[in-house]
Amino acid sequence: MKSAMRCELLVPGMLHEFAATARCPSALQSLLRYGQRGPAAAGGAEAWLCRFFGVPKQQDWPVAPFSCLADGLDAGDGYWFCAEPLHLHLQRDSFTAADGVSSALDATQAQHLVATLNAHFAADGMQFFAPHPQRWYLRLDEAPWLQTYPLTEVVGQNVGRLLPQGEDALQWHARINEIQMLLHEHPVNLDLERRGALPINSVWIWGGGIMPALREDRAVAVWAHDPLAGGLAQVHGATLL
Repeated sequence: MKSAMRCELLVPGMLHEFAATARCPSALQSLLRYGQRGPAAAGGAEAWLCRFFGVPKQQDWPVAPFSCLADGLDAGDGYWFCAEPLHLHLQRDSFTAADGVSSALDATQAQHLVATLNAHFAADGMQFFAPHPQRWYLRLDEAPWLQTYPLTEVVGQNVGRLLPQGEDALQWHARINEIQMLLHEHPVNLDLERRGALPINSVWIWGGGIMPALREDRAVAVWAHDPLAGGLAQVHGATLL
């Protein structure tokens, strides 16, 4: 008797990448030949992953508490945001977010930048963490009234239209401005510019939430390098490969 194996592939941007290169790897072609295309994941990859594990949407899809867990932090009972380091390009009358600039950062530089932010915002109950040079997190003592946009929707766009929204939005717009002033001409950024790299002149706050109290185990195996997928798998008893 043959056993059936069900495999679901979530590859954000795959079709766009193949269209750009005009080729699909032969091994993937063979695999896809036996598969079925499902409906588009409304809300993007983060929403799909949360739905797969039965995690409900809060103000945002709670990407940050699960991702920080996969990166070695204790989510506890705090309210978490992803706080992605990025570079904003000044256009004629707007700012756009550059892609992949934080890859120039090393762990020591990331810690120096985060230390500057923590020294300034400690009195506001804000604490930044950089467990990985390219993945930062922000922990708050209390949940703000705020909805955000994932960084994947922001790269290359006018960020002014995609800033956090909600009752506390104006306060957070001001805090983002403070962050930008703190990072402007920071010694780490001056060093990056001397080496021909783009400086980290802002952070993108998104994916806020708390760790849900009720969780149901999922008897599945997950192959992923993505921290959200890893954190979801860890919390829900799935095997992470």
